[in-house]
This record gives sequence, structure tokens and C-alpha cells, in this order.
Amino acid sequence: MKKNINTLAKVIIIMTLALLLFAACGRNGNGNEANEGTPTVTPPAANGAADTPVALDNEAEETAHIFGVHQPVDFGGKEFRFGAWWDGGIWQTWPWDEPDPATSGNYLVDRKLFDNARRVEREFNIVFVDAVTPHGYMIPNITASVLAGAPIMDVATLSGTMQLSAVTGELLVPLDTINLPNSDLLGPQIYTRIQNPGFGHYWSFIYNQPSLHVPVLGVNLDMIHATGAPNPVDLFNEGRWNWDTMLEVMRMTTRDTTGDGTIDQFGLSGPIVYITRNLMAANDGILMTSDFNYGIDHPNTIETLEFLERIFAEGLWENCGSAMPDIGWGGNFYRHRDGNSALFIVWAWALGDGLPYEWAVVPFPNGPSSILGNTSMDGWAQGHTFVTGSSWAPADLLKVVEEIHAWPGNEVDLLVAGAISSGRATFPTDDDIYRVFHASATIARDLGINVYGYGGVVGRIIENMFNREFTLMQAIETFRPEFQERLDEVFRP
Repeated sequence: MKKNINTLAKVIIIMTLALLLFAACGRNGNGNEANEGTPTVTPPAANGAADTPVALDNEAEETAHIFGVHQPVDFGGKEFRFGAWWDGGIWQTWPWDEPDPATSGNYLVDRKLFDNARRVEREFNIVFVDAVTPHGYMIPNITASVLAGAPIMDVATLSGTMQLSAVTGELLVPLDTINLPNSDLLGPQIYTRIQNPGFGHYWSFIYNQPSLHVPVLGVNLDMIHATGAPNPVDLFNEGRWNWDTMLEVMRMTTRDTTGDGTIDQFGLSGPIVYITRNLMAANDGILMTSDFNYGIDHPNTIETLEFLERIFAEGLWENCGSAMPDIGWGGNFYRHRDGNSALFIVWAWALGDGLPYEWAVVPFPNGPSSILGNTSMDGWAQGHTFVTGSSWAPADLLKVVEEIHAWPGNEVDLLVAGAISSGRATFPTDDDIYRVFHASATIARDLGINVYGYGGVVGRIIENMFNREFTLMQAIETFRPEFQERLDEVFRP
């Protein structure tokens, strides 16, 4: 059965969603009244870039129109090319076929998506075209076509690593340089939101919907109940979920259940490199400094690695032993399915049909040096970008994209309802979905993750914790030259 969230959580969620979806009404993106001057785009800064908000020359609001964000414009049947490595680079233009109420998973939303996509095609007289390109060829093909003066796509959906290559290769239009009156993305961000600021500009955007695609900690509630360990869900709701209480849970659930002297249940399981990275974020640790230098010697990062050493030393991580364990994805990724770990890192896409025991999810707990309240770490996020040299003016590209994303119309709550509906197919309760929303709103962005091979420094340090070739501080300094060189190849070519 679905459980009701507790009163405090309800208040937090309602306030958060209200701010996300409705606070912008009658206001611009800077929080000032819409008639009080020029708005400024101010999304949160990301680590690894000097991010200065750029003021926009926003003109007076357009006159009233029938629907959407902007007045319709006749583009004469021009092709609007979406690029991705799958069909439907901007999913709001799908389904191409009219939805059937008998087979649609959410007919209300599917109907609105279909009707809006057809409206945009009709009112703006354009043709949507999918420019599908294999994953590994996205950047090479975009680069070649831009150099030839005929980009193969107008709007490209790119991963964070692709975006870094595209930005350093001058393949993308900085979003903050676009002047579009009454813009949603460059103003209230009701339907869309900017992400991935860096190098003094903003490069990509995404639809403004809470995300379920973020790493969280799964909780084996059967093990929690059997051992009498504190329930991480209760600890989170009470504001007491931190490294100390996490350590207590791991210690109480790591045990020998058969009496043969061998530990067969553990406090933690999963790909330890990713667990470590998220614990770093939860302690305000970094991989790379804001001026593109090796950041593993940051005090908060060191504190995280010391916490990891304690976990290993006490044998709290499943598959932790004297021999070198598999620290990557490998067999550790689905190890939680055996039901022998109280906590485990997990992503929504990896949960499949659920688990064979009672379970829940919580964000990663904050460490002792946390100020920002982040609970996970990632690089630049996947998003939509505008390709340099497109035959479309950037303002016109943005105008059409905003119309596509405005499919909910005045029913903005459908953005949240859709995410909740999707989450119910994966998570046990609505409480769990909201905790994932919390995690998705507290991601630390470290551009070092997008530098090829640089994130491998975490694995090298973890391996050293097992082979004990160096002390922790010796390892940090030993690996510095190799991984600083990786950064220099990208940022100081």
C-alpha cells in the first residue's frame, strides 16, 4: 500500500514544488517583480567554472496570444531538426501517432503532448525531423557538419561529456547570449530550466520536471527490522541521517547469521567508486577545483576518503576483503539483490520489477563538513543544446523549443504529476519518490567527471586502500601528476 508522507515532509515538498512551479508567475528569473527592470539568469553555479550571470535585454511582454508562450510565427514549412542517438531527441514532440485511450499509459498527458506538438507544427508552420546519429559519432558528425557550414542538426541532445567537447570546440551557442522577449528559459523557467553553467555562460537546458534519475541509497528494511538497527527513513525524516548514523546502521547490520565465523550480511554494497563519489558530494568534497586543477587534496575530499577507509577496515562493505575486490560495476552493481546488504547504491533504471524484500530509498547522508546539503555528485548533465551555424536564428530556435515544452499549458502541476506517476512503477511508496526528488534537487556538479579518464583517480585511490602501497596522503600526491595532465589536456591545450 502507498504510505502517506509525514507532516513535515509534506510541508517541505509542497513548499519546494510551489517554488519550483509557481513562484515564477508574475516574476522574472531573478526573483524581482516583472516590471522592475532587466531580468538576470541565475541558476546555481557548478564547480569547475567561473560563472557570471549575464543580463538579458528583455523587451516588453508580447501581446496576448492563443496558447503557449509566444505569438505564432510562420516559418514557411522549415525543417526543425532534433539530434540525438535515439528517436525523439525532444520527447515532448512524441508520440507521432495519435494516442489511444485504451493503450496509453497516461492518456491525459499523451493527449496534451500530441496536441501541442501538432499545434506547434501548425501554428509555426514547421516540420519536426529526427536527426538520429550513433552515440559515438555525435560530436565528430556535428563538428564536421559545422565546419562544412551545414550543421546536421539544429538542436542537439548531448551528454555532459559531449557538451564539454562541444563547448571547447566552439560548437554550441551560449544560451545567455540569446535575446528573446518573454522567454521562459531566460526568465521564469516554468516549463524549462537552464543547467550546466560553465566558462561564464549557460550551455544546455531541460524540461522543468523533477527527476528520478539520480543515485540514492536503497534500504533493506527486512534487515533493518531483523537487527533492530535505526531505520534510515526515520532518521532522514527526523533530520538525523548523517555519517554517524549511517555508520551505526552499517555496523549493526554487518554480522554472521549462521554462526560459522564468516560474515554473510553487510551494511553496504554496490559499486564503491560511485558510493565514494556521492559521499564526497555529501561532504562538500570535490574532484576538480574551480580553476581546473586536481582537487583530491581538498580537506573535505580527504575526510570522505578517511571515512571510506573506516568502512573498509571494519569490513562493512560487501565483497570487502584482503584480496583486491571488484570496485567497478561488475558483480557489485546488482549485489543488493541477494538481500544481504542493509544499504546499497541504486538508480531507478536499475530496479526493474522491484526487489524480493521490503525496501525503501533515502538520499546519501550529509557528512560532518557539509554546508551546501548536496547528496550526490555528477558532471554536467545531459541536456538540449543549440548548434552553432544552424540556419535558424538562435532566438527562433528557443521560441519553438519553448512552445514544445509548454505542453502543460496552465496545468503546470502535470510536470510533477507525470514524474510521480512514472515513479510509482518503480518505487514502493510516494514517500520514496519524494525522497528521490530531494536527491535530484541536491546534486553537486563537478566538471572533472566529464574529463575523459579523470574520474578514475577515485578508483586508483580505492585500490591503494587494499594493496596498501601508499598511505592515503601519499597516494593522493602520487596520482596528482597523471591526473592533472588529463585536466591540462582539456583546459590548457
